[in-house]
This record gives sequence, C-alpha cells and structure tokens, in this order.
Amino acid sequence: MKRAALFALLTILATFAAAETPIIVDGKAMSTICVPTNAPASVQLAAKELQTYIRKATGATLPERKGIGKANFIALGAGPHLKRFGLKSDDIPVEGYRIVAKDGRLLIFGPDTPDGGNTKQGGFSRGTLNGVYTFLDRYLGGRWFMPGEDGEYVPKTKTLTIADVTQTEAP
Repeated sequence: MKRAALFALLTILATFAAAETPIIVDGKAMSTICVPTNAPASVQLAAKELQTYIRKATGATLPERKGIGKANFIALGAGPHLKRFGLKSDDIPVEGYRIVAKDGRLLIFGPDTPDGGNTKQGGFSRGTLNGVYTFLDRYLGGRWFMPGEDGEYVPKTKTLTIADVTQTEAP
C-alpha cells in the first residue's frame, strides 16, 4: 500500500514539475502578445520581433493588443501589471531582463528607457528587447549569424511551449 501511495505522490509531483505555458499548439496561437499602452518604442519593437520570429518558426501569428490580458498571454515590458503577479522590475540592472513563465502566462520585462529619455548614467536601456532576443534564442532556437534573412536560422515547429521558469539576467 505504501508503494502505491508513493507512486501516486511522485506522479502528481512530476505533473507539477512539468507545467508548461503553451504559446503555439499544433500551429494555432494559444497566447496574445500584450504591450502596455504607454510602451516605449523598444518594447513595441520587441513585440514585433517576437511576433515575426514565432510566425517564421510556426506559421502562426500571435495577435497583439494594448494592455494586459486575463487569459493566456505574453506580457512585454514593465508596468503596474507586474504587481498582479507579485513581480517587480526595479531590482533589474540597466539592460537586464526577467523572463517568467507560469500558469499560461509569459512575462518578459526589464528596465526600458522612455522615448526621448536616458538612464541615470546618460544612456539607454532596452531590457525587454534583450529579454525577447534571449527568449527567441533559448526557447525558439533562433540563431542570427549575420544581418538579413540569409544570416538567420529559425527552426520550424508546430508547437511552442515553455516550461515554468523564472530567470533574471543582465550584462
């Protein structure tokens, strides 16, 4: 009897450990790209790049909307929506980013310099864009060897999911 209970417990734990956020399943979009309404140009570019390369890999186009959704979504950029998920961005260094996937949601955010603004050091920070490029590299398998389509490699897939993850990186 103890073996059966242990087996059941291990099965349940394995199910939780293998939780994934679906982005594309069998060529169909399962998420929406959400961008804050006041997002700087670098975050808007991040949304376009994400949409373009996911389409190149899967053939599916993720819809994009302003504001943060309630169901499966990919939220780009920092903003008040982070509090809803118990997250913050003020501890991420300039040009850094955080990627969080959980419960059908993917959040990619970092410090982003407002349009026409500068960092305290006088430069720019495009943390969210850096996070999107890392996502495309690590989770989609995209590679960019030189500028232009001839210099990129984007593997084809009909399903794109990401295991639950929380990672923060900075240069």
